[in-house]
Amino acid sequence: MLAVLLFVILLGLAFFIDFFRKLLFGSKESNMTELWKELDEQEWFQTISNDPKAREWIKSDKKTGLLNDPYFVRKIIENEVHRETFVRYIIEKTK
Repeated sequence: MLAVLLFVILLGLAFFIDFFRKLLFGSKESNMTELWKELDEQEWFQTISNDPKAREWIKSDKKTGLLNDPYFVRKIIENEVHRETFVRYIIEKTK
């Protein structure tokens, strides 16, 4: 009984902290939208997006895949090695 009560209190505290973190630091959605916009402006990304199969894969990746992670998106924008790996990943998935 005590363990359940402690669990409920900790869970409530976690929701409270998460609420204020989102309130103070903004939502992840706006940050992701800005990153996707920056990614869409990249010439290499536009080249990949011209392929209809790749475009569909990228669209689904933005919802639930690698492109849903802001850290990863920032890495493929800034780092050529990550970019090349991502391009190979998309090419392999769309074969």
